[in-house]
Amino acid sequence: MIPVADLLGSKLHHLLQIILLIYLTGQLYLLILTVRLHRPQKFWIVMTAFFSLGWFILAMLSDISYRFGKETFFMVRAFEGLPWGFYLVYEILMMGYLFAAFLNCHRFIYTHLTDSSIKETIDLLPAGILISLPDGTVEMSNVQMNDLCEELTNRPLTNANQFWKTIKASGESGQSHVLIRSEEDDDALLFSRSPIMIEKQEYVQILATDVTERYQAIEEVQEKNRQLREYQNRMKSYQQLAAQTIRSEEILNARRIVHDQEGHALLTARYYLEHPENVNPEALLLMLRQTNEFLLREAEDTEESDTDPIEDAASMAGAIGVKIVISGDPPTDPKLRSLVGYAMRECAANTVKHGHGDFLFVSTERFPEGLKVRLINNGIEPTEPIRESGGLLSLRHMTEEAEGKMIIETEPSFTVELTLPGLG
Repeated sequence: MIPVADLLGSKLHHLLQIILLIYLTGQLYLLILTVRLHRPQKFWIVMTAFFSLGWFILAMLSDISYRFGKETFFMVRAFEGLPWGFYLVYEILMMGYLFAAFLNCHRFIYTHLTDSSIKETIDLLPAGILISLPDGTVEMSNVQMNDLCEELTNRPLTNANQFWKTIKASGESGQSHVLIRSEEDDDALLFSRSPIMIEKQEYVQILATDVTERYQAIEEVQEKNRQLREYQNRMKSYQQLAAQTIRSEEILNARRIVHDQEGHALLTARYYLEHPENVNPEALLLMLRQTNEFLLREAEDTEESDTDPIEDAASMAGAIGVKIVISGDPPTDPKLRSLVGYAMRECAANTVKHGHGDFLFVSTERFPEGLKVRLINNGIEPTEPIRESGGLLSLRHMTEEAEGKMIIETEPSFTVELTLPGLG
């Protein structure tokens, strides 16, 4: 086989040198990778030996080319006499070794924890992580934190302390937490800052967590709690209103019975004047005395009461969330004020209970024959005919007893109109 010295300047000689250079480049990469992966000492010693041997062979081939026709060292003369096939076989074996070493290193990377695998894992986390020294020097940060820094500050992440000051000034800050909300997509990010100790060295850790779902859940719970408190307050007002309504109905029924008894007593007294022989005077006197005592107590209760029926109705309506606006001059007569106050309480209760409204407009208009009162709410229009019962039925009875008229309209809005005699 032809010695390698006879191939000087040929394409085959240049090819041997190029292949050897490629091998040395790959061998250098593997040597550095072995050191970075903290492989056992024997691995990088063997690779160093192979790298040195390859470098020596390349030097010999280069020296042969340089010193051709001149006096050379004995080692160079020894390599000049070797056939070119020796170098080709050596390079083929070294390339096979290089390929096997590549596979071994990559298998080690995929089956062992390394510095790069830890960094890749941290980059895959959904949370942003930043580790720095107390002076702000960044020691480690993952991709999410780098992206957040550029998005929030329009600058790359170079100083952790400056980054914390920037986000603290642009969000809702606490002692060690900062909440930043995005107005565009309603996202919420929670940044936390805390000191940590690693091998007796103090570091500062900044974490960024996406709390959008948690924040929205908290807002929903707060809104539901607010609605529950509102419903609770309304229920309390309903209970108070129900108690007042029941008490008023009981008093009204009792007065109606007593008033019937008064009418019966007056008719009996009139009959006694016309036919004294058919009536027991003592029984008639006892009946008249009981009637007078009730009327006197009722008059005293009216005089001693400081509560105005209309003001009391407006206060009750406000307690259940209904605003009352009064237009015109309300009646001054105590009985008519009591009747109008009862009408306001009943309409306010129906506004909330049936109409789901929050506003009641009360207008009073005086005319020669008496007084007209209109009560209009902003609730939902009734879809079925109004069936008077309970409070509305009691209101009609009270209006008719006062010799007035009551009209209920459903269009364009629910309206109760009272026409009362006298100027009130």
